[in-house]
This record gives sequence, structure tokens and C-alpha cells, in this order.
Amino acid sequence: MFSNKKKYKKKNRGAAALFIVSAAFVLLMLGLHVEDYYQSQIVINEICSDNESYALGEEEQFDDYVEIYNKGRFDYRISGLYLSDDPYELKKISLDGVDISAGSVFVVACVDSGNSFSINNKGEVIYLSNEDGEILDKVEVGKLESDIAYIRNTEGKWQIGNCTPGVSNDTAIRVSVEMPVLSHASGFYDKAFDLEITSSEDTVIYYTLDGSVPDEGSHIYEGAITVYDKSQEPNVGLAMQNVVRNWQEYEPDAEPVEKAFLIRAIAMDNAGNKSDVVTATYFVGLEDYIGHDVVSLIVDPKDLYDSETGIYVTGAEYDAWYLNGQEGDQPIPNFRKKGREWEREGAFELFSDGESIFQQNVGVRVQGASGREFALKRFSIYARDEYSGSDKLMEPLYDNEVTSHSVVLRDVIADAICQEFAQDRDIPYQRSRRVYLFVNGEFWQRTYIREKYSSQYFEDYYGIDKDNLIVIEGNAVGSGVETDMVHFNEFYDYVVENDFSDDTMYRELGDMMDIPNFIDFLCFNIYCGNMDIAFEKTKNVVMWKSRDIEQGDYSDCKWRFALYDMDSMQWNSLEYYEVDNRAEINSFSQKPEHADLPYNQSFLYAALRKNADFCEQFVVTFMDLLNTNFKQENAAEVLWRYGKKLEWTDSYYELRPEYIKKYMAEEFELTGTIETITLHNEDETQGKIILNTITPDMKNGSWTGEYFTDYPVTVTAQPMEGYEFAGWSGSIESDEITIEVPVSEGGIELRAEFQKIE
Repeated sequence: MFSNKKKYKKKNRGAAALFIVSAAFVLLMLGLHVEDYYQSQIVINEICSDNESYALGEEEQFDDYVEIYNKGRFDYRISGLYLSDDPYELKKISLDGVDISAGSVFVVACVDSGNSFSINNKGEVIYLSNEDGEILDKVEVGKLESDIAYIRNTEGKWQIGNCTPGVSNDTAIRVSVEMPVLSHASGFYDKAFDLEITSSEDTVIYYTLDGSVPDEGSHIYEGAITVYDKSQEPNVGLAMQNVVRNWQEYEPDAEPVEKAFLIRAIAMDNAGNKSDVVTATYFVGLEDYIGHDVVSLIVDPKDLYDSETGIYVTGAEYDAWYLNGQEGDQPIPNFRKKGREWEREGAFELFSDGESIFQQNVGVRVQGASGREFALKRFSIYARDEYSGSDKLMEPLYDNEVTSHSVVLRDVIADAICQEFAQDRDIPYQRSRRVYLFVNGEFWQRTYIREKYSSQYFEDYYGIDKDNLIVIEGNAVGSGVETDMVHFNEFYDYVVENDFSDDTMYRELGDMMDIPNFIDFLCFNIYCGNMDIAFEKTKNVVMWKSRDIEQGDYSDCKWRFALYDMDSMQWNSLEYYEVDNRAEINSFSQKPEHADLPYNQSFLYAALRKNADFCEQFVVTFMDLLNTNFKQENAAEVLWRYGKKLEWTDSYYELRPEYIKKYMAEEFELTGTIETITLHNEDETQGKIILNTITPDMKNGSWTGEYFTDYPVTVTAQPMEGYEFAGWSGSIESDEITIEVPVSEGGIELRAEFQKIE
């Protein structure tokens, strides 16, 4: 299994020995374990998943391999380090006993036998870990051709190059060939034109028109190519039949859809060295799309539709079962398979107002759960170093400065709208951008670019280090390591086994979870009628926390929730819930059609519902939201951004507030009335008023909302710089900055006074 080791350069042994003794002393003085330091210097250096030319070890086998590198100044006999391709089984290959000199590499052959593993040439993740299960290095490697490796260059960045097992990666860099140049850029054109392609001397240009990656078997460029409107030509991808399980009964619509003209080209020199692929999408005569955002997604057709490796089809194994009696267990269709192995490289280009915003090579997967069963599937998009040299998309997609690592192309509008209601609350939500999607030149659907929850997402928005993040979804670890599921199970057991009517226990739970965040999570899901949720199985529930306490407001080890997959309001069954309008569904108490328990019987909500402080905080928070985020004026604005009006889905957002007030009064046994609160603040440049969990907009000098008389409200005066609070007047007079005010029959009125600091 272990192969040759090589040293990159000679060392001065005397100086090295002195350095080792001195460094060890410093480490001990700092309280650091020398072994930990040794291990921190071992990294993954090169990965080859399809080795056909490099004989390894004494038996000279052509095995996959992982090359490790000692980047430190210590020679080291490895102890307690492991390689694996499975985060749930990290100890597949032990590196114990390997001697690796400072500045040297060691090649580990990988074979699919015993405790070893082979590396999937379609892509996967390789882990280097220690005895305690701590991941010391992790490398995501994509699809590789034979005798091509994923290498760490001298700058520490990863790139694709030639295999160099046991040899410095300086020699791995392939000869660079300049990409061909297209005479016309991607974009919109009102009429056909001739496209010319040029390249450097002594190269041949190869090109394709169907989205496939060009090679020496593709068309040879010999003259201008006419680019035209292809909309009347027969559909290709949309004509595929085996994209659903029962595909013999599926008849794709033969009506041609609007189409763009694609070109992909490479240049190749006399030695067979290839340039990177240049890709362009031309929309000819499709001016109606110019005023909209458009995505062109291009993936080699064989990566989508090949019976063995295509990610979009049922696949050879399933088809053999399906066409030959369907005996025995039903094989898993290709389109339901997940993970890095089922990711393919593609080109993603975004157009806005007729101009290309950016184009980038990305990883592409089929996305979703039930959505995979439909003929028109959704996609996940991943930015990765090996595809484009960056693990983030080139430009921000939303109205912020964040560049996403991964997104989904998901077509459910209800989910996008429901989550946008939360844009000013302290809860993660997935931003959306409405686009028209073309796949390999064919118009696919009107859909949304949705943010995808990932370790990068939580680092960008919440400052949690990727290696310190735990995300639980679908009753499994979404980000982190296998043992992180223990944290969720311990939390679950704690909630089930304790009585939170006891205020001491409730406060202790508040040290384990962010209760206001959970209340927001409940309010948004209940208001939006998300009846496809199960807390016990974390179905459509995303929970996250930091593993250890670190700097930052969110690295406090508290469990929090993120909004996810809230589209069921659009397809909740009127017949099942016995209502005439979906706005009538009592999300508190009615049993969901596709989950086991109603909200008020789910383990966490039911446990917290026993505490009086929780009940008060929940009701007051929900009323805050009904007076702001869910108010008709705001709902109308959100819907307008998605091309809808309040009448959408039988006026759900117009009718829902009154039903929620009624159901909340029943759920919490409220006996009071709903009264009006009016706040006055003539000049917001002097100060603001915080009401419970909201900061009302008082640009007109006043604000009005409605609250139950069962609970008081809390108001806080917040002076601006250069001003001080001068007191409350109205229903209550007080000099205290924060006061608790009973909501009385007939309503209350409060005025905040601020004055300039002399």
C-alpha cells in the first residue's frame, strides 16, 4: 500500500537538529504538544484517481494514489494519522510507521480492498485525520482524466496537472496553450451572423455545437460558422424519455422550445497539449428575454444522459431491471444518486438586461428530494477551485456583497416568497433571484437562483469558521463530521427528559439554544403554512451551531434554526385539511399530511410551550411580525417583486393574518382583546424606538400596531449620537429608557422625547 518516498531538496542536518531542539522547547513552553505540531505539518499534496502509467510500490501496480507532504522542518515517523474517502469512516488507511523527512513526499497507493479505498474518478473528497477523528486536511477533487492529477502547487493552491508521484509538483504543470478567441461575445443578437474563431500559430481549433466538451474527435474549424436562431429545430434534452421512473409511459412534449446557439472550442498544439475550453451562448432573435435575468447552463450531454454515468437519467442498471420483468429490488435511478461522485463540470453564465454578467465553470448536480422524480429537474451549482480557480462565484448574485459558494436552480415560488419575509430577522434564509433558465441552449423553465446552505454560507453571514460548524438536516450531518450527530442526539434527549415549566431549566436550555431564533423559525413556518416539516427527523429543518466556543456572536455553541423548503403552502390539500382556502389551515394543531406530528406536539415546541415566559415571548413576537413583515403592505411589496399580487393563491397573504390571530388565541388560551398601540417619534434623526423585537418605521412621525391585552409590550428608547433620551409621555410617563407597558382596553399611546446633548 505504501510506495516510494522522495525528498524535494537537501537540508543542513546540523542546523536542522538545532532547530528541532529549539522549536520543541518553545512548543513545550507554550503548552503545545510536539506530536500535534508534527501532525499539523502533514498535508495532502497530490491525488490521482485514474493512474494508467505510473507503477507504484514493489509490485509496480498502477493504483490510484494520494501523495502526502511534510511541509515542516522536522523529520517525522507518522503516528495516529489516517486517509479516507468517507467522513463517517475516517480510519480506512493508517499511515502509522511511515517515515517522512522534512520537505519530502510519500505516496500512498489506494486500492479497493480490505481497509483501503479506491478514488472515484468522477470526483469525491479525500480526508486526512488523526486518532481523535479530527480532520486535519480535506481536499475535494473533481472528475479527472487518466494520468491527470489534482495537485497542490508551490503557492498552496490546487490545480489540475500531470501525475508526478514522488516528484516535486513544479514539474506537474501542463504546457499552457492559449484559448481560442471568438469574434463575438456571448449575448443577444437581433439577427444571424458569421462567427470567426482564431488561435495562436501551430494550433488546431476543435469545436462543438451541442454543449459537449471538444476534443480531437470534434469538428475542426476551417472557416466562419453561421450563428442563427435554432428555436425551430427539434428538442434534444427535453426529448429524453428515460428521465422518470416509468419512462415507457412518459411522452415528452415534441413542441420545439426557444433555443440559443452554443459553441465550445479548444486549441491544440502539435504535442497534443490542449487549451482550456472557450464557451459562448448566443440568443438570436430572442429579444423578449433582454429585460430579464437569464442563465445559460451548459453540461456535456453525455454527463447528463449517458446510461452509465449520466446524472439526469434512470441509468443502465435501473433500465435493465425496468425492461426485464422488474424482479428483485428496484435499483436506484442515476438521478436519485447523490454526492461528489454524481457531480459533473459545466459552464454557468448569467445575463442581465441583455449583457453577460459573468461566466464560470462550475460543478453541477441534480438537486432536491421529490423534485428528482419529475422530468424537469432542479440543479445544484458549486464553485470549486478545480473548475475555475475559485471556490466562489465571480459576482454577487443578490443585493449584498456576498459571493456565493453554491446555489440551487429551484423553481418553487412559494418557498422563495416565504423566506423573503424574513430578510430583516436574525434567522438564516435563502435569497432568490428570478431567472429564465436555458440548459444546453434549450429553454428549460422560469426558475430561481437560490442560495444554498453550506459551510461557506455560515462563514460569510455568521462568521463561523468552516471547521467549527455543525449543520444537521434530514436527520444527518450536513456539515461537520459523523460524530457531530452526537451533539444533536444529546440535545434531543435533554429536551425530552426535562420539564421546562421550571424557569431554572428553561434558562439552562437558553444556554444551549437561541430561543428567540427558534420562535422566529416557528412564526415564519406556521404563518406560511409549511405543513411538510418534522422536527424529530429534521425533515425540512436545518439546525446549526458552532462545535466550540470561539470569537464572534454566533460561535457560542448554541443551536439555531434556518428557514428551508417552505413551499408546501402552495400545494397543501384543501380536502385533507377540510378547508375552503389554504389560509384557513390551523398550522398549530392540524396534523400535517406528509409528516407525523402537528407543530404543537413536536418535541421542542411542546417542551417549551410549558413555560410561561416562552408563551409570552412567542405571542408578542408573532404580533410583532403581523404588524410588520406579514402586514399586507409589506406582503404586497414582496409579492410584487416576484410578479404576483395579493390575490395570488386565493389571497393567502391577505386572509392569513386574521386566521393566525384566532388560532394563536386558541393555542395559548388568550382571553384578552386585541388593542391598538400608537408610538410617536417626530424626528428619527434624534433617536429610535424599539418595540419588543422590532424597530418600527416612523418616518411619518408615528406608527400603529395591534397586540393582545394578555401580555405587556416592552419599549426602548435609542438615542442617536449627540442626543439623549428625555422621557416617555402619553399612557405612561417615565424617564426609564426601557419600560414594560400593559396593553389596556381602548389601546395605548406613547411618545418618545429626545434632546440634544449640551
